[in-house]
Amino acid sequence: METVAYRESSASIANPERGWMVWSGRQSPASVFSDAREISGLVRVDFELNDFREAVISAEWLGTLDTYFNRVRTAGLKTIIHFEYCQAIGQDDATKARILGHITQLTPYLQAHADVIALMWGSFIGPWGEWHNSTNNLLNQADMTDILEAVLDALPASVPVALRYPIHKLTIFEDEVLDSVKAFDGSDISRVGHVNLALLATADDYNTYSDDNIEGEKNYVNGEARYVPTGGETANTQNINCVDIPAEIERLRWSYMSDSYHPGAIAILQAGGCWDSIERQLGYRLVLTQARYFKYVMRGHQLTMDMTIENTGVAAPFKERPFSVVLKGPETVTLALSADPREWLPGDTDITESVTLPAEMSAGEYSIYLSLPDLDETLAARPEYSVRLANSSGWDSANGLNLVGKIKVAATG
Repeated sequence: METVAYRESSASIANPERGWMVWSGRQSPASVFSDAREISGLVRVDFELNDFREAVISAEWLGTLDTYFNRVRTAGLKTIIHFEYCQAIGQDDATKARILGHITQLTPYLQAHADVIALMWGSFIGPWGEWHNSTNNLLNQADMTDILEAVLDALPASVPVALRYPIHKLTIFEDEVLDSVKAFDGSDISRVGHVNLALLATADDYNTYSDDNIEGEKNYVNGEARYVPTGGETANTQNINCVDIPAEIERLRWSYMSDSYHPGAIAILQAGGCWDSIERQLGYRLVLTQARYFKYVMRGHQLTMDMTIENTGVAAPFKERPFSVVLKGPETVTLALSADPREWLPGDTDITESVTLPAEMSAGEYSIYLSLPDLDETLAARPEYSVRLANSSGWDSANGLNLVGKIKVAATG
């Protein structure tokens, strides 16, 4: 077998569903999205429903959702979405009945544009939709459960939801903790992750964690983040430095982080020289370090590949995506592989794959590529939605493919 070693790139790479979370607005011009694409594959939007606390959402407002999502798709981005009724403590949120009615109205739009929704924050309850200080007293198990279930039902199973406070997920799911048995099975608990909007702002991250169980809840998030997304933003300049922030991001397995809030915190991290390394740390960063395969294979016979992929990020990819080998030469042949990228946690993953070449495949020299496209058929052929390995060479930007090497396919032995 031929053994090939590969070199890691030191560059920042904008891959799907990870990295900087760039702010966008419901009616932002197209330039906001094209500019965001230069540094990230991810934008965030806060949909403000203040005008509809006591009314159905207007057709005009709903129509702007199509424009927003289409601009995200045109730019080759994914978005984190969030709905809120008020922007200050003491202001009113909506009743549960109104919230459930609005979720019903939003469902067709969420379903139609699910291909570009990376995830949705819990939304609706309390100021900024952050699930605190509800004027309609919605922070009880029954109401939180009803609203979360309605949100999950409104979204395809491919779109996860993230809650602001770990205690709320524990309450809703009656202290059940997500493990490898239920991970990725489509159950409600497997679709709910975590978002922290006050990283290291105080000892308990502005009440993100229960005062009497800060370490326990951080450990809980750490464990669940093997299977569900986590991320967020900073909230002030306290405790912000280039030692503690990267360490906390690693502990909580963040896939994304705001590139604009808190501005003072960001300035400290930039001045400290760790801003770029944090970007490379977020989410997954997959490096093909070694591959072994036979350079001559007969058509109709098996091509076996032993590969080592190192994830130098802090989390695995949190969305399902196909993994395949693509052979390009006299013809193009795509063969599905069995490994699940969601299982590629930080560190080395050794992968052995055997695929049978078609019996009628044209003989000749072929380039071998690895392909990690989007699961949704509307995006699968778009290279900006494919995962680029963090290697120093071999990226086919026109087709979204990662070069492994070359083989010769023979008609007979």
